[in-house]
Amino acid sequence: MEGLSSARAFLLSTSLSSSEANELIRASREDLLSLVILVNGMERGSLALATSDGLRTDCFDLFHYHLQKPVDHDRCMEYDWMKFIIFSLNGIIRLGGNYFNKDATHKQRFMLCWPRILEWLEAIIERNYFQEDEEMYFRMMPVLFKLAWIVRQEYFDEEELFLLAVRLWIGHQGVDGKDYYTSHPLVDLIHRKIELSDTIKAEELLQSCGTCAETLVAKAVTRLKHATYGSPSMDVTQMRFLVNMLADLIPLSERTALEVCSRKVGRVLVRILTRIVERVEVPEEDMIPVRSAQRIFHTSLRRRDLKYALCLVREGFLNLILRTASFLQVEDISSERDSERARVAHKISESMVLSELILFLPYRDLAITSWVMLLNLREKQMAVEEFVERSSNEFQNAWKALEGAVLEQAVLQSLYEVKYAADHGVCSNSSRGLLTNRRHLKKCSGCSVALYCSTSCQQEDWQQHREICKKMDGKSLREMLNKNHRFPRRVATLHFLRFEHHLTRLALRKNIPRCNVAVRIDYSRFPFEFGVLDYHELLDDTKHPPGHVVVAQEFSRQSDTNRDKSVILILRMAEKEVPYIVYPDRAWVKEVCKPEDDLVDEETIYVGEDGEGLSCNHFDALRAIINLARKRAVIGKLLLGDICVYEPRLIRKAVSDVMKLLRDGEGGAISTE
Repeated sequence: MEGLSSARAFLLSTSLSSSEANELIRASREDLLSLVILVNGMERGSLALATSDGLRTDCFDLFHYHLQKPVDHDRCMEYDWMKFIIFSLNGIIRLGGNYFNKDATHKQRFMLCWPRILEWLEAIIERNYFQEDEEMYFRMMPVLFKLAWIVRQEYFDEEELFLLAVRLWIGHQGVDGKDYYTSHPLVDLIHRKIELSDTIKAEELLQSCGTCAETLVAKAVTRLKHATYGSPSMDVTQMRFLVNMLADLIPLSERTALEVCSRKVGRVLVRILTRIVERVEVPEEDMIPVRSAQRIFHTSLRRRDLKYALCLVREGFLNLILRTASFLQVEDISSERDSERARVAHKISESMVLSELILFLPYRDLAITSWVMLLNLREKQMAVEEFVERSSNEFQNAWKALEGAVLEQAVLQSLYEVKYAADHGVCSNSSRGLLTNRRHLKKCSGCSVALYCSTSCQQEDWQQHREICKKMDGKSLREMLNKNHRFPRRVATLHFLRFEHHLTRLALRKNIPRCNVAVRIDYSRFPFEFGVLDYHELLDDTKHPPGHVVVAQEFSRQSDTNRDKSVILILRMAEKEVPYIVYPDRAWVKEVCKPEDDLVDEETIYVGEDGEGLSCNHFDALRAIINLARKRAVIGKLLLGDICVYEPRLIRKAVSDVMKLLRDGEGGAISTE
């Protein structure tokens, strides 16, 4: 090379000789173009720069020389001044981990330069010294952080680096209006904090730099929307990064988890991801952000927030999860039919997410909303069966369980609308002991367990009830007053009668007398599980919360007649237990008629604590209505082509016909027409 004019001729060269590299290194202290050519040569794999440790060390000394320049505001506003800094930072990256990690001497060079690197990185983003090099700056950041990790992992424990990573995620809006940012450094540091169990410190650092969980999550959601709607075609790669970013924020702190698992984020995710799966043709790589989102849905649903689950279903989550599960490739089906492939990080599959949603079906609002949404899928002419058929065995089983549970809850809701299986209670005043509709009784405001038919009855009973009432605590009282528990309580009361023959056998095995049996139904697992225990166990306040003790004591002071008519029912909902005294009526489960020969076995969604599936041992109203609705749906589909079992008119007609049969006591067959 002859002079700098010759050096400039090598701007686009793929290689530099040793002499050319040496001349560029000398010139690059003052000449910006020489520095650019040198760094480009390193980037393009110049053999001399890649193999000569001496040349690479000379390059390091050059970059360190520029990075030692002071962060002077006036000079930083000069174009060339900042270009020297940006390309020196890029040069450090090009030297790479192999160079700095070669031995202790090389590692020491990086450690010597690191404070200056960090100071310049902070100054550039905080004071807007980009000089239109935002693209290069944010592209360098993940590589520089990775280099720092290779050389000295302890850097990731420093507060200054965490604050810089947060700032890089908040980003910068360039003069071109583009949103420049990078998420990788913050994700890496979050993983480090989690690994060291130092998430509390992470939250403090967020606050110290003027940001918070809401800001971090809001940025991700805004960028996710832009990647989806901001251009004619969706930026699926960016969507994948952002969905993963949201998932990675969950374990950082309880506040970030609350934000990511919020309804507003869930609503956005369902809407955006549905746009992907509803396209006519969806490339496999476009499904990556959809499947990555299963981590967020799964974690959020496991928090047992009913409002969140309702939000997802109302936004069309059943449509989304069904379509997502159906993207199991044809070639995968034969080899992985019996074991669904975990296609996303942390092994979260669509069937696992759907199974978490099923645990909300005991709640009336979720069951009814799911009923409506399943009906909507059919009304939109969506080929539900075809989508299910293309999914894994695990998902098919979960979807079948969902449909069965929703249908049963829909039938029960329709039965309750016609006053079937009314909720009963007994006046706690022993001199009255009146059994009547629960709506006609008033609860004791102190415990919500004792019921009274009048104020005078409550006053008369106060001396006996007072000491029991005082044991109730606020937490137990709030759970007992929760209106969302009313529907599952009524359903569980009915099923106690339907499965009484099996529960009696369980009690006999445990040597529990019939008069002492209490029933626990666990809605926190699926299939839902019935178990039995001796109610005297609930009197032990060292093992059970005050609410259980109050219920057990109120139960024990009933008359023998009323105790024979009642049972303690404990609902286990989302890791909480809520006890009630209920009064089941065996008339609710009397046989409607003789079942027909082609009767399909009852699809049970309940098991006993021994693992055995539970079903009613005769043809009661619930079983008759479900069977009738299914038959009429099959016939209607053959004749009309647009009838499904979730049609409200079909279910209500079946309810009406069965209830008429019960009232008339005819005991004959029911027409399927």
